Amino acid sequence: MSIITILCYPILTFNAHELYSQNENTRDKAIKIFYDCDFCDEEFIKKELTYINYVRDPKEAQVHVLITERIMGVGVKNIPSFLLG
Repeated sequence: MSIITILCYPILTFNAHELYSQNENTRDKAIKIFYDCDFCDEEFIKKELTYINYVRDPKEAQVHVLITERIMGVGVKNIPSFLLG
């Protein structure tokens, strides 16, 4: 499991129990997320977090997840993440 998944999982699971306990129409009520990360395994995240609607246009999203990567000295990676919306 990647560090990105570990960081995003608690943030994005805040309404998971409520959505799983309801019927099939909950997909329409699920949060809309635009996932902006160049180096992440988006297919894995989409497969594991199925109760979220992923959108391709940031204007349609309720939350914009922005994850960047910076290489600090001596090969140390700094991976800040931002939630906008």
